[in-house]
Amino acid sequence: MSTHSDIAVHHAIILSDHVIREEGTGKLSFIGVFDNYTLPKFPFLTPPLVITPMLTNVDEKEGEMRLTVRIEDPETGHVLVSASTRVQFQHHTRGTLFAIPVSTPPFAFPKPGNFKIVVLANNENVGARELIVQGITKPQTIKSEPEEEQ
Repeated sequence: MSTHSDIAVHHAIILSDHVIREEGTGKLSFIGVFDNYTLPKFPFLTPPLVITPMLTNVDEKEGEMRLTVRIEDPETGHVLVSASTRVQFQHHTRGTLFAIPVSTPPFAFPKPGNFKIVVLANNENVGARELIVQGITKPQTIKSEPEEEQ
């Protein structure tokens, strides 16, 4: 039997505004997928978002798992947001890939910087990725002189 530390995030941790699971097939539709944040001001209160880790190496006998996602400031260890869900696993093989959407409540980014998305399975770290948060910079305006007619 595997330990939880054998569980790994495989391929991706997807960020999106919404996720819709199709009834019957279970296929996911990701709405508003993004990689990083570019925000107009700080602190900035985000709308809810969905973090979807892709997990593999889940033990066939696992049954139930508590999956937690959180966004941390790696400089301070401060957790900006944390959200969890319980997942039931049935009839799968060890190499099966699972996309598990977890919705977060609104939260605030206090400043621009490099944050960390952490994925926990039954309270053990199974994967992470960087999340870059930057401010919108004003575009430089270039004054142009009208061309002289010849």
